[in-house]
Amino acid sequence: QQEALRAGQILAQLLDLARAQRPDQAALQDVCLDTLAADVMAGFAQASVDSDHALELRCGEAPVHVPGNALLLELALRNLIDNAIGHTPSGTQVVVQVCRTGGGQARLAVCDSGAGAATAAQAPVDAERDHLGLGLRLVERIAALHGARLVRDAGPAPTTHCFAMEWKSDDVSETAHA
Repeated sequence: QQEALRAGQILAQLLDLARAQRPDQAALQDVCLDTLAADVMAGFAQASVDSDHALELRCGEAPVHVPGNALLLELALRNLIDNAIGHTPSGTQVVVQVCRTGGGQARLAVCDSGAGAATAAQAPVDAERDHLGLGLRLVERIAALHGARLVRDAGPAPTTHCFAMEWKSDDVSETAHA
């Protein structure tokens, strides 16, 4: 039964990856990352309780807007949160962070305080080279469709692992685009 569930999850991820690569899915609108993150996190409330993970949302003072496809960005964030909950032990803190970097880039990140050595420096993710799963390949593809990049770093203290989508500063605004 576990193998059938896993096969179903893999098939769903393959379908999501195929959808993310269709050109019609890339229609961009103004997306408030703060609102998107809050909505997606609400869907993980029970899963975080069941798995004994502390799920927290951290947003900056001003909302962060990017041009994007809300459904694809939601899919990417769900994958990152699901990975953080599924690949860390009970009691792990999972932080979803929406902010601007010092350089003005929009940053949507999922960080955890899981065991293991902290990721040192910020590095672009290459799912193929890093032998990452389908979920992160999907996130990497969605980031690329949005002119963003997927990076891995240590995240804000006390987290030790972080996957983040970062946009160029000229794609970021504090208010909705006209």
